[in-house]
Amino acid sequence: MRRLIAVGLVCLLAVSCGDGGSGEQEGYVDAIAVSLASGDPTAINLPRDEARCVATKWVATVGVDRFKTKGIEPGDIGQRTQPRRSGGYCV
Repeated sequence: MRRLIAVGLVCLLAVSCGDGGSGEQEGYVDAIAVSLASGDPTAINLPRDEARCVATKWVATVGVDRFKTKGIEPGDIGQRTQPRRSGGYCV
């Protein structure tokens, strides 16, 4: 099921990847892309290029300011020790 969701996300979001954006955006894009392509069998796993494309769209949609307002730094993304509310960060 997760793989089906991941494939659907890639199809919807990968129409145009663009570049990573600003330096601040790039940190979040890198962190999310690494998390999506981590190889962790309990997580969504995408090929690196697809993971980067999805991450670019997510950061553009959520916005760096919103991550910062919630206290989420790039180093927090993908960490198993991150605070959880209802299964994850609420952005």
